[in-house]
Amino acid sequence: MKSVYHSWIAFVDILGFGQFCEKNPPEELGRLLDQTLFKVPGEIREVMTSIDGAFSKKTFDAVLCPRHMVISDSILFFQTPLLDDEEAVRSAKLAIFCLYVAQFANLMMAAGLPVRGSISHGSFFLGPGIAAGTPIIDAYKEGNDLQFAGITFAASCEATLLANDKNRKPEETDLLRLKGIPIARKSDVPCASGTRSRFLLFTYDANDYQDCHGHFAYPAFKGDENLCRSLFDSFAAYNKGCDDSVLLKLENTARLIALMEA
Repeated sequence: MKSVYHSWIAFVDILGFGQFCEKNPPEELGRLLDQTLFKVPGEIREVMTSIDGAFSKKTFDAVLCPRHMVISDSILFFQTPLLDDEEAVRSAKLAIFCLYVAQFANLMMAAGLPVRGSISHGSFFLGPGIAAGTPIIDAYKEGNDLQFAGITFAASCEATLLANDKNRKPEETDLLRLKGIPIARKSDVPCASGTRSRFLLFTYDANDYQDCHGHFAYPAFKGDENLCRSLFDSFAAYNKGCDDSVLLKLENTARLIALMEA
């Protein structure tokens, strides 16, 4: 089935993927990705259906759950639009999409395979084995520019992003609150082209929402007093080395976590 969609997409890539492939059998990455991508929908489903009773598990699985495509070290997440795209539904869809991508980033970081990427919005084409469109290019470019492990919103979709949060005041840095917990925060993030101001997606553990708690820190490193060292040790899993490029990204990730947790 070939379709043009107008919705949210995320493009993320895995840091250290080349080294992983050189030092591990290909089925190991397939196993890890299958395990992670299979686990995420169930966790987000439980959170969202418990928060908003208007969405049943059946509705979540059929029309609200994001889809994905895996191409080597890159993963494209996308959300198909609903026919009844009212304001409340649009906000819920965006919240679900953000939590879905954030939880994937959490699980990959905990496994020693951190990801970086960007979320965008617009019209794109999807067909069997085909994905193309301006928002995909925007997300790829923005994500490839990031010098840390994490997810931001592309500058091109900021107006659409803000339109989904009519309760936000102009001076506020937090965005899209769910159960009182912000999903994103405006922050100066390190990029190859220089520090840039972006809405940075919080990487909560999905279970945090059930207890109304949440932090930018990845769950596996929450409250870690030696965060930078722990990030390096985690990345070293699967016999991966840490070259200068990756070292910089992990150091920047540790700084962002400390800044957002302060």
